[in-house]
Amino acid sequence: MEELKITYRDWNYTIYKLWSEEETCEVYEIEYKSRVSKRVLKEMQSYTMEQWARFAYERNRSMAEMAWDKGIAPNEYNSLLDKIGFPFEVTALLEFNEQPYAFIIFLGEGCSVSFLDELGRTYMSYRFEPSP
Repeated sequence: MEELKITYRDWNYTIYKLWSEEETCEVYEIEYKSRVSKRVLKEMQSYTMEQWARFAYERNRSMAEMAWDKGIAPNEYNSLLDKIGFPFEVTALLEFNEQPYAFIIFLGEGCSVSFLDELGRTYMSYRFEPSP
């Protein structure tokens, strides 16, 4: 089995390229800007990619707990996630040559895992959904 190296940098699956740390942080800042207060945004300007991931995870977890407590239907919850969820990515690279191997997109309590071929294209994906 190959050894993997994990990075919080996003995999840009439209152009088959691993984004830089700066590009990844910019994406999070732009995507989350409308979903958090301005006071929080100022704190976030110096976040590392790991801090962005932790922030998104905590927000998604609290949103999922709220949905379970209020008995929100799964379809309504998924629609809510699209509007106010905090997606974040983890990319796995082959350690010996740093070729992208897979990326995981976390959103809410679920995630999508996509495996990449040698050209960086998605050849297989799985979606994992939470169940009550």
